[in-house]
Amino acid sequence: MVAFRAKVGRRYQLPHKGIIPEEFGVIARYRGQGRLAEPGFRNARWVDGELVILDGKYIKGGPIVGFVYWAPGYHFLVFFNRLMLHE
Repeated sequence: MVAFRAKVGRRYQLPHKGIIPEEFGVIARYRGQGRLAEPGFRNARWVDGELVILDGKYIKGGPIVGFVYWAPGYHFLVFFNRLMLHE
């Protein structure tokens, strides 16, 4: 399971410079929190992070949403993209 939360909008937007390299095409960044847990969803906790919107120039499919988890001892980025399901 992947979960995160962030307030979005102009007043919540962070400067574009951050942990994501400039060549990824960051459009917007927002402070947030991501949910992490051990297998079986044990010891679930919220950790600080950032919601990022990328322009998609280098990733096929247009703008991309991602979340950077700032877990104690490591950081990781999860990308989300729309998946088209067949009927």
